[in-house]
Amino acid sequence: MTSNRWLTSSLPGTARPAAEAGLVASRLRKPTKPLDHMRDNEDMNTLSRPVDPRALVFTPLGLGGPMGLGGPMQPQVAETFLTRECELLALPVAVPEAVRAQFAKVLRLYSDGLFAYDHFTTASREAHRVLEVALKVRFLEHYADGVPLVTEGAERRVRVSTVEELRQVLSQEARLKGYPRFKGSLASLLSWARDEGYLYGQRNRVREWATRKIRNEEMHTEFDSIYMPPDTVRTLRLVSEMIARLWGADMPSRMAYPVTIDRLPMVVGHGPLGLEGTQFALEQLAEVRDDQAEERIWFVVLSAWHEELISWAPDIETTSSPVTRLWGPGSWQDLHEAVCAPGSTWQADTVKAVDRIFYMRVCAGAVDYARSGEQVRALRGSAPDERWFVVTADTPGDARNHVHRVVTGSCKSRHCHCPVTPIYEGARLETVVRYAKEHPAA
Repeated sequence: MTSNRWLTSSLPGTARPAAEAGLVASRLRKPTKPLDHMRDNEDMNTLSRPVDPRALVFTPLGLGGPMGLGGPMQPQVAETFLTRECELLALPVAVPEAVRAQFAKVLRLYSDGLFAYDHFTTASREAHRVLEVALKVRFLEHYADGVPLVTEGAERRVRVSTVEELRQVLSQEARLKGYPRFKGSLASLLSWARDEGYLYGQRNRVREWATRKIRNEEMHTEFDSIYMPPDTVRTLRLVSEMIARLWGADMPSRMAYPVTIDRLPMVVGHGPLGLEGTQFALEQLAEVRDDQAEERIWFVVLSAWHEELISWAPDIETTSSPVTRLWGPGSWQDLHEAVCAPGSTWQADTVKAVDRIFYMRVCAGAVDYARSGEQVRALRGSAPDERWFVVTADTPGDARNHVHRVVTGSCKSRHCHCPVTPIYEGARLETVVRYAKEHPAA
């Protein structure tokens, strides 16, 4: 019998953990329908202003009206839907009141798009303005004791009340310590926030670049534009998460942050044939019945529950989120003995799932699979013509795709917008092994 993760999870004795099963069950149950109830309630008071019919076709289930599935929302339902979205987008109390108040006005503009459709476009533009405001506020808080400036090699601290005031000082041959190109612009502030660790993640770095480009286009274009509600709400989610992260807070949307994952001990069985296998939570081991157990090669790993571990391998990186080997390889009997052994205390953990270091070997124009530092240090022997690339990326796929683009000449260093940060290009094995030893946690 060939089984994969989905087949295994439905077999007797291999049910999902209780919390996960409850979550899945809640998604499969017929949902409660407060919005549908409101749609059918003819006794509801009508809205005080006429609505723009274009705003009614963007329903919680997708596009409605003549161009989509189902009909448009009733005005009262649309108002409730937009209000709930705004409640989820409200900034947390960790963000200073001055910033929260300005973003609250943006949310009111967004909800008012129900009556004036152009307000969806205005809300997007204003969101980017408030993002810049938040960056300025965080910058001034960061340097509350004075901004360190360097002038002709001499360091001094100046107190400023606004970033504009700092710009005047910077124009007089002074430079921000550690950031000689800082000019107080949105691009400078985003770069500063990333270097200081307030913003992180390689895909988020691309999002920051795109946000700056979109904001500049919005501010300086000579053309008119109209944003649809889904466009605007995506902008609001990203901007709200970026602002919240400046003060170490999280948003419910979790579109870009906090980019951490919860991992639990998982059992992985590979085989008996290639790309065959099974996986389940370690706590389910006593209940698992597998008629091919003796033919498989078994491992215990720390992994997110949703990760596909059938394609996981101990010597290369193939999974979208970090996976740590705890035990294996071994037989089915070895696995049971290891679990029952004294001192066997494999615990769940939470790790950051971005800004991972990957090592790729290129030999004869072929790009090998991505590896971790530990996997590189375990290699023995090398080819005379092999060269290594080391990058920071969020996933092994992003890392390997970038190296493919570099090798084929389609990705140039100055114009690269891949979600990676290069560390080494074309290095020898001993160079990257030394780097891996110096950065064991990477």
